[in-house]
This record gives sequence, structure tokens and C-alpha cells, in this order.
Amino acid sequence: MTNRQNIDINTSYRLYQAAGDQRCVVPALFHCLLVVKGDKANGALLFDPGDGVDRFAKVVNAVETGLGVKLNSSNLKLACPENMHSQLVQLLAVSNINVIPVVVKAGARVLTEPGKTRMMVLPADLVKIVLSDRPRKIRVVIVDDSSTIRHMLKTLLIGDEQIEVVGEADRPSVAATIIRELKPDVVTLDMNMPEKNGAEFVEEMMPSFPIPFVLVTAIGINEGDLVLRALTAGAVEYIQKPSMGEINSMRPILIEKIKTASIAKLKPSRQRQHKNAPLQGLLPSYSPHLIAIGASTGGTEAIREILTEMPANSPPIVITQHIPPMFSTAFANRLNSICNIEVKEAQDGDLVTPGKALVAPGDMHMRIVQSNKGLCIVLNQLEKVSGHRPSVDVMFRSLNEAGIPKIWGFLLTGMGKDGAEGLKILKNAGHWTAAQDEHSSVVYGMPRVAAEIGGTCAVMNLIEIQNLLMNANNVKKAG
Repeated sequence: MTNRQNIDINTSYRLYQAAGDQRCVVPALFHCLLVVKGDKANGALLFDPGDGVDRFAKVVNAVETGLGVKLNSSNLKLACPENMHSQLVQLLAVSNINVIPVVVKAGARVLTEPGKTRMMVLPADLVKIVLSDRPRKIRVVIVDDSSTIRHMLKTLLIGDEQIEVVGEADRPSVAATIIRELKPDVVTLDMNMPEKNGAEFVEEMMPSFPIPFVLVTAIGINEGDLVLRALTAGAVEYIQKPSMGEINSMRPILIEKIKTASIAKLKPSRQRQHKNAPLQGLLPSYSPHLIAIGASTGGTEAIREILTEMPANSPPIVITQHIPPMFSTAFANRLNSICNIEVKEAQDGDLVTPGKALVAPGDMHMRIVQSNKGLCIVLNQLEKVSGHRPSVDVMFRSLNEAGIPKIWGFLLTGMGKDGAEGLKILKNAGHWTAAQDEHSSVVYGMPRVAAEIGGTCAVMNLIEIQNLLMNANNVKKAG
């Protein structure tokens, strides 16, 4: 890193104790910079939107106290990367701060020093946004026994300014050595390789060298369980290998999954909130007629943990998980083999009935509508919503239109905002809604947005969601 001016650790603007006189460069991709201007308030606040509304409010209060100036004024300038702009607009609105964020050029960095938290205040002359510095890239290792596939994946990733391919391997033994030596941020992994399959390799690596794996595989439906096994072992993303005609369309999907994997939690903490701790919201006072669940990255494991605890007489369940077509079939079949309830990949015309969970097929929107036989499934391949097909928003909105008396809606771990607006629609219609909390989410994106825009009655960890759903039929009706 380029040497720069030492930072005075005794500055009067410090609100958080820093570690010695060390410094760091924080990529704008993952953080945002609040720059306070004014005679009495020259400083900057580094803030991660993932900290949520409550922590944001506490930080703003601490900064106002420390600097002696209100931030809800023309003194405040908010700079953020494009991919976080909409989230921060919502966050600021909820916090009653009337400021419009300015988008910072991709790759911009702020020079500051590390503290014990992600938030700190420094004098303005010691804070710089350096557009000319080369941003730290996401370092990727490609593991595949086919040199053609390795070359194809490398070609797809070359050109993205935030990703760098630093190594390749044709078999697990070579990959293990390269991963330990290079310490990449993300590894793409084939499932069918010499020596051992991808699931076995993930199981071997994660206990001693945990790292985000993105599974890139061409396995058939009969081998889909290998992908789910690898996800159980700790892999965070998966994608179907493209045919030659699909290569160009795959590039943005592959890049998105690598970037998501680079910020995913490998071992989310599901025990940080005690079972007896009060929830951030109100518990439902009635048993549901239907349970709806939406999820993305990390969702296959969260859903598995939830459904395996469900009793055979549970209310009807509908699920939209962002998942490719081949894997959605394997996902539903695997759940069906280990759950007390029936789990199946939804088909057009399926009836929504108690004791059954229906999973949206990959690449198909799933709607729930009223028919002369009762609630049933309608599938379509209309345009993607929030960048996804299936879309959680599509499912939630259809439920709101279906005339169902009482719904419990849940939005679990995942990148982006799909499902947040739909969950809010359900809440505003009088249904009970909840989002998974940050500590138990692999990626705290979708549930965070839902909570920030007022779409949730409660924010719950995965254990609390499990306990609630296990007893869905036993919740006493209000009054």
C-alpha cells in the first residue's frame, strides 16, 4: 500500500479507540463514507449499511454528541457505491435524515485507520477519497479438471475491475495447496473431478481452512444432491455450467455470485440471541392459514433447518428460493426425503394443502391463486423481477391478491432486495411478517431491506423462526 501521512491517534474527533497508528484502505464497494463539513465538524464517519437502522441511529447520535453538530443539515455529505444507493436512501428516510446520497465511482477508496468497530470519526484533512488508487480486487482461484472450462471461466471474469483470477487447479490435491498458499477470497469449484468430488473437497477444507466456495457444475438431476451436500458443508453459491450458446449471458451471473460469496458469512452465528431474549417486534397472535418463505444465498440450508422441524400437520407452505432449474428439483426431493411433511417442486395446477411444502421451480415465477378447487399454483416465465426468476416478490404479491385470511410471511438470508416490497405489502394488508436477523444470515441483504422499509412485524434469528413454525398450529387465536 502507498505510504501516507501518519494518523494522530489522539485526535479530539475520535469516538472509537483505534489500534495503534495503523491504517487501512476500505473499498467503497462494501462501505459508505459520511463526510461532515463545517467549522466545528470537520470529520468523517465510516458506516456499513449492514449494521441496520438501530445501530445507524446510535452512531449518528454518538457523532452528533462528539462533534456538537446535528447531521440532519447541509453540513452532511453522504457518498456511497452505486450498489448500495437505494438501500441507503431507504435507511436515511427511516432515520429521518433528509440527505440524498451521492454515488461514488466504483473502486473509490477512503484512507482511514482501523478501529474496534467499523465506525469512526477522523479530522477531514486525514480522510481522502482516492479515485486513482487501484482498488483491492476479489482474488479468485478456479478449480476444474477441464482446461477448457478453466479458460472459459477465466475469460468471463477478466475485465471486471473488482475480480482477479490468481490461480487455477485441475484436481483437489493441487487446489488444496494453491488455496493455502494464495489465500484467495473465493474459489470456484467443479463437482466432478479426479480424486474426490466437490462435496468431499468442501467437507475436507472447511474445518481447517474455511473459504467461500462457488460451485460451478454441469451435474445432472441424479447428482443434484452432491450440490446440496456441498452447501451443507459450507459452500455459499452455485451455478450451472453454461452451454457454448449461454456463455455471454452467464458472465454477469457468475460475477454477481462471486461478489456475493466474497462477503458471505461462512458460519453464521445462530446462538448469539438467547431463546428467551425479547424479539424485535410482535409475535403473531393467530395460527396461519398459509406460511410463505422467500430466500436466496444461504437459503437452502436455512430452509432445510426449518422444514425438518415442521410437524406433519403443518399449515400449507409455499417457498421461493433463488435457485437454478436443475437444483430446484434436487432441493425439493432431498427435503422430501428428510422431512415429516411432503415437499415437492411445484407444478402448474398443484393444490396448496396442509402438510405440504411447494418449492418454486428454477427459472419459473410461482404465483398462488384461488381456483374452484381451492388455492393452486400458477407458473410462468415472464420477465425477471428484481433480477430474479423465480422472484419472492412475485409470490408474496400473489398471496396478497389471493384472499387468504391469515398468512405468516418470512424473508430469509440473501443478497439484494427481492421480497422486501412484497413482504411489506403483506404486512400492510394485516398479515404477520418476519425477517431473519443479521447474525444468523449468510448474507444480510433481503431481510435487512425488508426491516428497513417497515415490512416486518419482527426480526428473528433462525432458531426463533424454527421454534415459531414448529408450533404454528398451537398459536392461540387473538381474543
